[in-house]
Amino acid sequence: MYQDRSTILALPLDLHEQEPHEFVHFDYSPWEIRVLNEDLDLIVQEGVPEFRGLKSSGDPMRIWWVDGKTHEKTLLQGPEKDLNLAEVPVSPDLRFVALTGWRQNLSGKGRTKIVQVFDRQSGDLRDIDSQGKDFSIVGWRKTETGFWAVAVTNRWQFGKKEPSELYLADPSTGKVARQGNVDARLEIDNPLARDGKHRVRVGKDELIVTDTEDGKQRRFTFHEDDRRHVGPECIEWVTPRYLKFKGQRLALIDVRTMKMCFPALADGARLGSAAYRFSSDLHWVLYQGEGIDGEGLYLAPVSTPK
Repeated sequence: MYQDRSTILALPLDLHEQEPHEFVHFDYSPWEIRVLNEDLDLIVQEGVPEFRGLKSSGDPMRIWWVDGKTHEKTLLQGPEKDLNLAEVPVSPDLRFVALTGWRQNLSGKGRTKIVQVFDRQSGDLRDIDSQGKDFSIVGWRKTETGFWAVAVTNRWQFGKKEPSELYLADPSTGKVARQGNVDARLEIDNPLARDGKHRVRVGKDELIVTDTEDGKQRRFTFHEDDRRHVGPECIEWVTPRYLKFKGQRLALIDVRTMKMCFPALADGARLGSAAYRFSSDLHWVLYQGEGIDGEGLYLAPVSTPK
């Protein structure tokens, strides 16, 4: 699946000689596209340019849902200024979509950040009661009443004295519940592998992998050319074995061997963009970057060590 300006196209993975076909078309080039599952359901943020030929984060935005089987698109919200998808916008059951925005204060002075959840089942849009705090939706947790959004405060201020707070937010009512006196960013910045066997942390110039069963640690030292990209958000679990490093070029770190490899296109060309999504077997990569036709979403086969 890839993007050519305002059109998203799909290429069958099991039919390599096939030509790509149009998947869905938009009026304008999408600002952000996320593939949600194997059915290719999409959540799309489309910018509506205020000035022809100029794409800006200040443009009004529209949020679309695209059905992967029928290719039909449904407008969930917009166009509105300051409308964006949350960090982890869609609940695992695909019912709720979390959005962020800004609202003018009643006094007329200044604005307040808001978090809203759109219920695809009822069509309702509900405010999350953030209690005046700067909430970031970083995940979803299953409860007895369904999936609740996981929210944290001070998402990007880890170096400051005020600790981050962890909340669960009920998308059906907008009510929130504080989850203990812990710094929630410690969990975010030390992500656990999907199988629960390893936890990882980024140090100054190194990556520290901890085996959760026995607490043993292993370290990977970043090459000096990569250190300018090192930070809390520079790695992401791709599979229980591989981490993606968001450097200048695409790189994977094997937590078993503690070695870095550089996946390439089937013809040997290296990938240079930082936005990637891999198939579960690591044979295909969906990435956002610049091609001959401009910025877009592209699908390419990759070669990785066995």
